[in-house]
Amino acid sequence: MFFPVEYNRPDPVDYYMSKERLLRDSLTLKNELMFYKSILNMNNSCIFNLTIKYRDGKKVWFDRVQNSQEELLGLDMDDEIHEMIYNPPKAER
Repeated sequence: MFFPVEYNRPDPVDYYMSKERLLRDSLTLKNELMFYKSILNMNNSCIFNLTIKYRDGKKVWFDRVQNSQEELLGLDMDDEIHEMIYNPPKAER
C-alpha cells in the first residue's frame, strides 16, 4: 500500500517491519546486558580469570583457574578448551 508523496505518511509495512526490528534488537540487547550483569554472581572468581565460552550455543562465564574436567567437556569445543583438556596447565607453587 503506497500513499502519494503529498500525504507524507509512512508506508504501514515499512513501519511495522521497523517496529519489529527495534523490538528484536531491544530484546537482544536486554539479554546481553543480563548476561554481563551475571558476572557479579560468580563467587570466588577473579574477573580477569573469567572468559566467555559457549555451552550448547549459549554464552556462559568460564573460570580458567577453578574448573573441572566435567566442566571442560560440557563446553562447546574451541582451541583454548581443546588445549586445556589435552595439555592441562601445570600447577603453580
